[in-house]
Amino acid sequence: MLLAAMVMAALAACKSHEPTGPSAMGRQVSGTWSGRVNLPSTGLYGAEFVFSQSRSSVNATWRVPNLNWTGTAAGTLNAQGAFNGTLSINAPTVPQNPFFPATPCSDTGTVREFYPPFDPTFMTLGVELSGACRQLSGLLFEVNSTCRLVLLEGGVWGNSCQ
Repeated sequence: MLLAAMVMAALAACKSHEPTGPSAMGRQVSGTWSGRVNLPSTGLYGAEFVFSQSRSSVNATWRVPNLNWTGTAAGTLNAQGAFNGTLSINAPTVPQNPFFPATPCSDTGTVREFYPPFDPTFMTLGVELSGACRQLSGLLFEVNSTCRLVLLEGGVWGNSCQ
């Protein structure tokens, strides 16, 4: 009897230490996430991802309207809920400056979420490209599920966040 009580107490103690982060809750990323992309040496541009999700498998389409960029992403959410996978890019126009001599390109590379998702509504996605768009490697997308891409005065795309 005493042994049974001790086993039950041990099981209860183990159960109280179950993880409570995104890996236990199952992070949900389906929907529209908007924010910006930081293009090295040329500035910030409005960006939008539309994610679909089945369990830990994630697919997305994305766009940067001011640059006419489009692409897709596919991957998984890891045990911490962070997104990792591949990203395709079609960049028919690339802003120019003396420090960033990029040319129009299409490519597929890797994408990963830099930080564990402490805020499940925010993602910082880093992109590494090694083919035709390697000059764009290091792109950094910062998107939020509470933001929407909107057309601002002067025909520039920006974000409206709740």
